Amino acid sequence: MAAEAAGKRAFELLRPLCVRVMKAPTVEAARELDNALVSLPSMHPALMEYVTLPLRLILRQGPRCSAGLTECTLQCLSRVIRLVDVLQNWELFHELLSYACMMLDDKMRAEAGYSTLTDEHTLAAVELIQGLCLKAIPIVRWKLYSLLTELGHCISVLLGVIQSPRPRDVRRTAMLALVALSGANPQLLMDWVGVASEPRLPEVCTWMGEGSAGCSVFASFLPGISQVLTNVVTTSDFIGQTGIAVALLTWTRLLIISTNTKEVVAGEVATPMEAPPTQLNTTPGPDTKSLMVTRSNVWLSDTDEKLSLLVHRATSLVGHSGWRVRRAAVLWAYSLVVHCYHSLLKCVPLLLEVIVTLTTDEYKQVAEQAEEAMHIVSELFVREGGLNLTFILEERLFGLASVLPRLMRQHVDMFSW
Repeated sequence: MAAEAAGKRAFELLRPLCVRVMKAPTVEAARELDNALVSLPSMHPALMEYVTLPLRLILRQGPRCSAGLTECTLQCLSRVIRLVDVLQNWELFHELLSYACMMLDDKMRAEAGYSTLTDEHTLAAVELIQGLCLKAIPIVRWKLYSLLTELGHCISVLLGVIQSPRPRDVRRTAMLALVALSGANPQLLMDWVGVASEPRLPEVCTWMGEGSAGCSVFASFLPGISQVLTNVVTTSDFIGQTGIAVALLTWTRLLIISTNTKEVVAGEVATPMEAPPTQLNTTPGPDTKSLMVTRSNVWLSDTDEKLSLLVHRATSLVGHSGWRVRRAAVLWAYSLVVHCYHSLLKCVPLLLEVIVTLTTDEYKQVAEQAEEAMHIVSELFVREGGLNLTFILEERLFGLASVLPRLMRQHVDMFSW
């Protein structure tokens, strides 16, 4: 009864504001509706559909609406989506996601007649994507995963924002939207990179692989994702410690759901792992099938070879000046070893080197985390059998020792000039 009464009060509050937006869609009317939404703790799905109707009609007017009205409308929609517990309406999800992706695509936006996006407008579109993916029930996300071209477009525009010169908060939100798109809660990731947080390694490891049903489709986009996020963590100084840490853990999540060895069966991995066709009510088209990656052992071996180059670049983070970045490097290396020690064989020695190096870090938070990670990994290797941790580390040490003379000569030659 209390919930029903609260729903009625919310409807009485929002109804006149929605009518006003419907009759006279102005920035002032949209802001008044947005301010009213702030006071609500939650929203019933039926009320959500009612409130989003006038806002969706505004978006359908296209470039005839002012940039300010479009931005405010996106902000309202993001707030409405965040107020519902779950989003079950595929049509609503698809319409809003397609619009937000179109606004972030420079070419499509120009063809539609829209002006250049401001940073605030970009942030509103990215937050809408994040909210939609976070609230969508699994079957809605699975339907998107079956539409590989649309999933690829969404990933592409988010990567475009991540590598753009936009402000830090905009780029960071785009990373979190990628995490939500993969079916994980990005708030936990933000908690782990916080100053006062102390991530529990088993919890981090579980989060990295949870909700990954159907996410093997991300393997089709792993090269682009890995390249962009590696560039961010190794070259984007102006994004800050938090931004680098978020990028590194976002990459970790997407790597794991794409290469997790637990899904390997008889040398083949099915891609994508879809929901039953009767539930999805969709059939992948020829273009979708051409984009699919068959995650065979050959593919895993080739991917391991290429990823080892990027992982090697990222190992430089052990010397980063920010302790939060170094702690994120521990979580990155630990999670990849635990989840992908059979599929990323060339990467494992590099990742173990990161963990071992950071056990002697000057910051207690980093060193203790690395020591715990090393202990868990050691137990894992003993339990699994056939994995000799000492041999792997000795082999890596021998490799480093063998290139040391060359590095010293290069150092001397550089200063001789």
